[in-house]
Amino acid sequence: MQKALRLHPESQDSLLELARLHLSRAEWERAKAQDPASSLSRCRGAIERLLKVRPNWAEAMALRGALFLEEARGLSGASRSQQAGRAKLTFQEAFTTNRHLLAEWAAAAEQAHRLSLSGGDGGWVSP
Repeated sequence: MQKALRLHPESQDSLLELARLHLSRAEWERAKAQDPASSLSRCRGAIERLLKVRPNWAEAMALRGALFLEEARGLSGASRSQQAGRAKLTFQEAFTTNRHLLAEWAAAAEQAHRLSLSGGDGGWVSP
């Protein structure tokens, strides 16, 4: 992926897949009780680069929602609810732009919604 981006740094599709890869790695790291901070940071960087060039790209927005959800899973209390709320709103924005993304992202959006309502009680929502 890095080589593809070195050869074609403007490739938005490669950048999107790189962000997906970093998000998947962060999810795996959390599942293995490892620190996902580096993977989350790399995912965020790739998404920010994408949205800087294409601010209304719904697929990148949905991936940002998934990033916010994964970050929320690592938090507790009110911070967790707040970050999950950000994920929920970001998913809604993506779905408004492209409703076809619901097929892929509806379950994650529902998790973000449930987690945002947890009121900071520490309730756990599985990935």
